[in-house]
Amino acid sequence: TKMFFQPKAATKEAAPQPGTRKPTTTSLLEGKRSQQVEIFLNGRGVTVESIRGAVVDFLVDALSPDNLREVMPLYPTDEEVGMLKSFQPGEGVLPLAKAEQFMSSLMSIEKFPIRAKCCLTRMQFEEECSAITEDLRFIVGCCAKVLASKSIASVFSLVMKIGNYMNHGTARGGAAGFSLDSLQFLRRIESFADK
Repeated sequence: TKMFFQPKAATKEAAPQPGTRKPTTTSLLEGKRSQQVEIFLNGRGVTVESIRGAVVDFLVDALSPDNLREVMPLYPTDEEVGMLKSFQPGEGVLPLAKAEQFMSSLMSIEKFPIRAKCCLTRMQFEEECSAITEDLRFIVGCCAKVLASKSIASVFSLVMKIGNYMNHGTARGGAAGFSLDSLQFLRRIESFADK
């Protein structure tokens, strides 16, 4: 039993206690915000160079529209801008954490929020334009069929004749036409056949 239950040999260096690690970077952001930025950067592999290529140099393949859309909310708020600008690197001062470095780099891009919106619109324009064009073609085709339809013209003519017959002898009788929105009032007409 001595073989299994021997006391541990004392080590020269005590093991570091959990939670007492010395910080290696300066973190200015709230924990959740910093974590959100770092998760995005690690998961998407987006770099400041690719963002700069997309919004400054207008390189189409530098960044996907989805990634640019995800980067836009990561731009620092006014409060975060103040904290990042007030940070003074120097001797004995730890460097900024990854999220703070990323936000500082975004701030270095002149008018980033406006540029990003413009670039996102430019990236999505062709796709959205083709979707709208398809819808417009459909609407124009429907309008052309309605205008060319002889059946609709005869139905409207019949509605006009019935309306003039029912309003004969009143100020509304003898009308030369009607508006399309007045067709909804046809539901209100009652028959006297069963009365």
